[in-house]
Amino acid sequence: MTGDGREVTHLQLADYLRVEAVDAQLAASNKPGVIRALVGLLLRVGEALDPNEVVDRLTERESLQSTGIGRGVAIPHARISGLTEPLIAVGLSPEGLDFEALDGQLTRLFITILVPEDAQAVHLKLLARVSRLIGDAERLSNMLNSLSTQSLYEAFVHGDASL
Repeated sequence: MTGDGREVTHLQLADYLRVEAVDAQLAASNKPGVIRALVGLLLRVGEALDPNEVVDRLTERESLQSTGIGRGVAIPHARISGLTEPLIAVGLSPEGLDFEALDGQLTRLFITILVPEDAQAVHLKLLARVSRLIGDAERLSNMLNSLSTQSLYEAFVHGDASL
């Protein structure tokens, strides 16, 4: 279910991502900077999000365990009160940065997921779908090698559609 009680039957990541929330040249040099940059992307499409609350929630989640899962990818995510639909933002740091990834490598691709506070099932489904998307070497490579925001968006959307 979404935050407004509607059942999610066929879940696709691309349903919750708009090109305005994608940046292939993420300007950040550290973990807090990445979180702020990702929240900035989400504010482009989010419905009256409180940027401080979103930063706080993502930072709290990171304090539990890094969402830098390895292979150059991090999936910062949080449940947000007042949100009615899931939101996704995608950022790419061409050089990569230390996001305290589980494999100790630099992180380049950031897929951020926000869901309504009471949408735990959708939250888990979106995380599982992202895991499948990045689990495919070709799809991941297409995203990591994107040279523009449009090509990153297309690699994400096309990769998701072919799952």
